[in-house]
Amino acid sequence: LLLRDTLSFANSHTDFTVTGAGMPTFGVQAVDLAANIDDLNLYGGTVTVSNGAKLPTVSGLELQLDASNPFGNLSLPANGTKLSTWSDLSGNGNHATQPTAAEQPAWIAGDASTIGGIPTLRFDGNDTIATTTLFDNSYSVFTVSKLEGTQNLRLISSDTQNWLLGYWSGGEDQMYANAAVRLAANNPPATTNPHMYIGTATGSANGTSFYDGDRTIVTGSSAVGPIGEIQLGGEYFANPGTEISKGDVSEVLIYDGVVSAADRN
Repeated sequence: LLLRDTLSFANSHTDFTVTGAGMPTFGVQAVDLAANIDDLNLYGGTVTVSNGAKLPTVSGLELQLDASNPFGNLSLPANGTKLSTWSDLSGNGNHATQPTAAEQPAWIAGDASTIGGIPTLRFDGNDTIATTTLFDNSYSVFTVSKLEGTQNLRLISSDTQNWLLGYWSGGEDQMYANAAVRLAANNPPATTNPHMYIGTATGSANGTSFYDGDRTIVTGSSAVGPIGEIQLGGEYFANPGTEISKGDVSEVLIYDGVVSAADRN
């Protein structure tokens, strides 16, 4: 997830330097720091700097979607911009796309309505965006999301498989992978709380588990269906236009295989 630092400037000239091996690159919201920082001549106020911190070194990263860097180049669109492409930061080119303008999610700058005040992609109950890459049945999926509260169906799903993570039929804490990992309509009832839903699967019997952050929901499920083309916004692949949610998705990571408990936490 995006890490943030706030640089407060007193009424005098202020310089800063970032040094050290392996330092992450910095992107900036509200103020353009692409030029020499000295050229800004800031003599008061606050600049918020977003640090696109590197992920821990865990092998097998296949997909990284981060709303704090939607184009993969640290540039940010105007608030409310509809996105046709959400760029994959993993280097694998597994971008999520939506060519139909009326069905594109909106990029929302970090504000009081977003998870943790960081940017998000907002889905209005008609929007979806999906990869064209097929992900198999051995995976670790990490997501950051929340529902808006008035249309609570699928939000994290698949464009090619009956697979879903997090939400379904008025409920949260739901997962289905061509068979139920945990599926119970309206139980527990959906809320607008943010969630870090995680699904892991070995691809073999009793190898699928489901978490919300460090809270274990299910372990040892025999549901072994593949993800297929991961789709955000929802929609039941066998009946397009149905089971779409209103909500926000801020980040999605997919690793090949099951990451260790230490890396997951």
